[in-house]
Amino acid sequence: LDGSDPRDFGGAVSSAAQNYSSPPTLVNALTVAKARVRSDGGEWSALTEAKFKVATAPLMVNNLVVAEFLYHPMDANAAELAAGFTDQDDFEFIQLLNIGAEVVDLSEVEFTAGISFDFGTSALQEIDPSAYVIVVKNLDAFRLRYGSGYDSMIAGEYSGRLSNGGEQIVLSGPGGSVLRDFTYDDTTPWPIAADGYGFSLKLVNASANPDHALAQNWVTPAQFGGLPGGFARSVTFDDWLSYFFSEAELADPQISGPDADPDADDLPNLLEYAIGALPGVFDDGERAPRVKVVEDAGQDW
Repeated sequence: LDGSDPRDFGGAVSSAAQNYSSPPTLVNALTVAKARVRSDGGEWSALTEAKFKVATAPLMVNNLVVAEFLYHPMDANAAELAAGFTDQDDFEFIQLLNIGAEVVDLSEVEFTAGISFDFGTSALQEIDPSAYVIVVKNLDAFRLRYGSGYDSMIAGEYSGRLSNGGEQIVLSGPGGSVLRDFTYDDTTPWPIAADGYGFSLKLVNASANPDHALAQNWVTPAQFGGLPGGFARSVTFDDWLSYFFSEAELADPQISGPDADPDADDLPNLLEYAIGALPGVFDDGERAPRVKVVEDAGQDW
């Protein structure tokens, strides 16, 4: 019942196989059952398999959200260019989050505007509670930039591309029903750091099911490249430098060194890296560290 063949290589019985005695109870929402008959003499029948879906929640606008998307990625660094990825759009991604309490069946879900993707033909056709599923523009490019640790969340590659100037995104459900329909933009009040500076748009407090169409419900996370899978990834200072500085600039410590301040905003490169700011853009204080006094149990801190 784990999707593996009950016959091991060489003809032995797999350690994961179960002898049939009565109809099994399926506990997973999506189960691929594989079966064979084995004679007393050790001969195996052909493999049969069937997919079962049980206890999945109906698709509704209160259990599936577009949690984050990267519509204008950073340009490729030297290593990515050497691997043949010259188009920044290859690094786009968009991810869904199940904010409900039950497994959601994605087999009739599609992106029908902005990008095109049919989950019914994808590698992932269900999503657990509090889990993410990611669709990407180019899987090889995504893996090179983000690593392969997200593979279990990736449903596949979409066709089309997310417009750098903003556009409508529609996520459709069974019978063409609309699950999500919103239009993002690259100008204020939408977060402008998402337009070419390498930051994604992330839904604020996604579990509360906010209105996707309102700009105030979107922010840019502090980590460039976004948070695929919903969590920050490990990025070294040298990796960070490789995306923001040219090879000539990397060779000049007065520009790319940890104490250098090429944009003259009093935030050296190392601090810009730490707080998720941009080393080539004067910071107006939005991302700079701030100090304030707070009261706790009658005492100021």
